[in-house]
Amino acid sequence: MAEKDFVNKLNIRTTRYASLENKSEIEALEDLLPGILKTTTLGYDGKGQIHVNNRIELEDAFLV
Repeated sequence: MAEKDFVNKLNIRTTRYASLENKSEIEALEDLLPGILKTTTLGYDGKGQIHVNNRIELEDAFLV
């Protein structure tokens, strides 16, 4: 997320994104679905990423 924030500050637009720190924040992010849930640590080249289609998949993936 820090990389996207940096690039956006340079007026280079990225895809929409949000930080999700706990399960209670999921409902507010439904407009970003379908989407990709990405880990904030140790994720690279597709590792630590899960495609989610809906809220139920997001909730299930977030618990892993």
